[in-house]
Amino acid sequence: MAEISTTVANNNLRADIIKQIREWAGKTFETDALMVANSEFTMPMVNEKGEEIFCNVSVSIPKGERDPENHGYLPYDGYEANKEYEADLAKKADAKRVKAEADAIKAKAKKRGRKAKEEPAE
Repeated sequence: MAEISTTVANNNLRADIIKQIREWAGKTFETDALMVANSEFTMPMVNEKGEEIFCNVSVSIPKGERDPENHGYLPYDGYEANKEYEADLAKKADAKRVKAEADAIKAKAKKRGRKAKEEPAE
């Protein structure tokens, strides 16, 4: 058997994944899963308002970052990408929490200021 390239092997895997996801999605959502690009399909859906919309699903197999020294790619690390994503979410949640606390302090101070103006001077 002839050796196949990594690109061909990845393309074959992606095609198999798309086939399986389309079959699952069609059964699960009782809809068609229509190919719209080489690695993307769309499904007509109905939202809670009864409007027809489309849900697009893309499947990709990332190559990773270019490696100029070896004229190829550094392997993509999905585990590391997940860690970075989770850290980014945590950072955003913390920033949102700090902002909410600061807004609450400002609101209390503003309320106190209004009360002080409303109280009659003695």
